[in-house]
Amino acid sequence: MTLVSRLAHACRSIALPKIVCELARGDAGIALAIVMFPLLIAAAIASSLTLTTRADLLTTQNAQDGLRRQLAEEAVINRTLLRFMGPVDRWPHMDGSIETTSFEGFTVSVSVRPESAKINLNQISNPALTNLFALACIPRTRADALVDTIADYIDDDDVVRLHGLEKLGYAALGLPYGPRNGRFQSTDEIRRIPGVTEELYEWIRPFVTVHTFTKIPDLSLADPIVKQAVLGTTHGADETELSPTAVAINATSVSGLGFVGIVTITAWTIEDERTTPALEETVYLTGDRRDPLRILNRHLAISTPSSSQKVCP
Repeated sequence: MTLVSRLAHACRSIALPKIVCELARGDAGIALAIVMFPLLIAAAIASSLTLTTRADLLTTQNAQDGLRRQLAEEAVINRTLLRFMGPVDRWPHMDGSIETTSFEGFTVSVSVRPESAKINLNQISNPALTNLFALACIPRTRADALVDTIADYIDDDDVVRLHGLEKLGYAALGLPYGPRNGRFQSTDEIRRIPGVTEELYEWIRPFVTVHTFTKIPDLSLADPIVKQAVLGTTHGADETELSPTAVAINATSVSGLGFVGIVTITAWTIEDERTTPALEETVYLTGDRRDPLRILNRHLAISTPSSSQKVCP
């Protein structure tokens, strides 16, 4: 196919500029059209490359902004941890109250909750856990099955509970693993329980813990959802009683070394009235100057403390 034929075909199949096609129809303008055709193709390629470059630049810019945002959240978490190492009157509130601050051009919100104020996943047949599933709109029969399956997962025997699962049950579901027959090592591990969806996990995650040995959470610092689950109230709760209040923890520092215990600190940024995913760290504050803290878990949460307070209508 000659270049002229290609030009005529291009006029029919793609949107070349009208002037080029008009020139191609006349003998006098054919030479000019032949010259312009490859130039236009080159211009189209250059334009495409420019668009690709712009897209790459935007991707790079978004990645840089995301990194800067995460660094700002980490800085606010570290600043909050430092407050725990000072006098008790400088400790942050630990009832989940939200504090907002500015850091390097970002508006960062932060909240703190002790693990002792959450529901213990390693307590077998915990009625508060059943109520928590009910608050997540899980039907009672399914909630009972989840609690029994969790109990079978952590107990050290092969006896199957009424609605539970042991090793053969996992195999029947085609799962390549079975129950641990020991304590959960992290809250993430509950996703291995058949029936715990990613959506359900993200909803219950702020309210459960594996970093406590107490049977009943500290309700003075607990989230309203935890209070409802522990008290067995899923409807008609007293909003005045269950609303979080900005109160300082009634405690004293240990040997002048600050707070000793395990807390989860959640930080997230707000951009154009849009809340970004939250950075969450669970930290053991030891009270030891030589080894003041240990990070037990680090998690990028989909929900934030302000967005997880949704109960079944």
